[in-house]
Amino acid sequence: DKMTKDEGQLWFTENAVYMHNKVRAFAGWPGTSAQLVVQEKGKDPQDVKVKIITTRVSRPVGGAVLGVHEVKMNEKGDAIVITCDDGSQLEVLELQPPGKKVMDAKSFWNGMRGKDVERKRVGWSTGKVPGQA
Repeated sequence: DKMTKDEGQLWFTENAVYMHNKVRAFAGWPGTSAQLVVQEKGKDPQDVKVKIITTRVSRPVGGAVLGVHEVKMNEKGDAIVITCDDGSQLEVLELQPPGKKVMDAKSFWNGMRGKDVERKRVGWSTGKVPGQA
């Protein structure tokens, strides 16, 4: 029962603690990745698949959160905050954009200047992954 790359996909439909543990468990192979949507003014939104290298949990228990799909920088400026569907929050410390080296969150965020970043919206319930029954 080998792990597949699809299993390493983070959709943020689960709790942040679960996601953080998944990132740690999948480190190396198959690794974990997330789909981001990058919107530049006047251009079509772009799907960007980034590899998630290091995370920490900033909000273990969910709650009401506005703009659940919005991806933003934390106040310290050292991590990208991704809110899960249940309102819990995962901070991404290191990631790897397509075709680039692993970088810290700040470097990645600087490259996103002037663009809106969201996590890709998914239209199914928790626990369901595309391509699985």
